[in-house]
Amino acid sequence: MEEDKKYVRFDESKWEKQEDTKFWKPSNVGDTLEGDVIAETTFEFKDGSARSFLIKTENGNEIYTPTNIVLVRRLEKIKVGDHIAIVFVQEEPPSVKGHSPTKIFDVYKRK
Repeated sequence: MEEDKKYVRFDESKWEKQEDTKFWKPSNVGDTLEGDVIAETTFEFKDGSARSFLIKTENGNEIYTPTNIVLVRRLEKIKVGDHIAIVFVQEEPPSVKGHSPTKIFDVYKRK
């Protein structure tokens, strides 16, 4: 004789849903990410690691900076607590055929 199976609906009110990490993905020249640096982290990849900052924007969104090597170098002097703006300036053709274009960024820190 089979046991009666009782199914209980999952009560989402007791839980906080976890979403994917949100990285800023600028697509148009002039796109800008501005806000307060609230955390620093290092993301590990199969071919190395890259530093990234978590930015809290004016409207309360929290977004990680891309791990683009050009941007990582320009963020070297940035620290938690700084208010920054990152501007997508241009794309340069890839130096290796078949690779993606290199995104170039300007980084500004509030005085």
